[in-house]
Amino acid sequence: MPNLKMAEIIRRNREAGRHFFDPEARRFFRSVIGRRVYQGPGGVFFVTSERFGEPVDEVPRRYTLRHFDPKTGDVRTAGEPHVLDRETAEHLARKAAAGAIGPRDVDLWRSAKEKAELEAAR
Repeated sequence: MPNLKMAEIIRRNREAGRHFFDPEARRFFRSVIGRRVYQGPGGVFFVTSERFGEPVDEVPRRYTLRHFDPKTGDVRTAGEPHVLDRETAEHLARKAAAGAIGPRDVDLWRSAKEKAELEAAR
């Protein structure tokens, strides 16, 4: 499979009749789509960020790992949405694309990381 660009992922999603990238949906969720696509034996992943709450300018942006299925054009959330910081989301995207973790392992990895950070802070 050739390296996909975000524009190609958006096009395939729309052609499949999906609405993940619709401007109305992105506005509602205050979503920003990352430009980088992480692709490898584990699949195709990218990162989004959203803001929830008011006032918008004071609410931190939270990040979500997304998995793109090139066969169906579908986009799925990998792990719990809106809980990651940018650095962790990008790290997980690289690991998932490389096949080092599966999309469902994201929460387990995040939980272990948070536990280690809490223990180190004690």
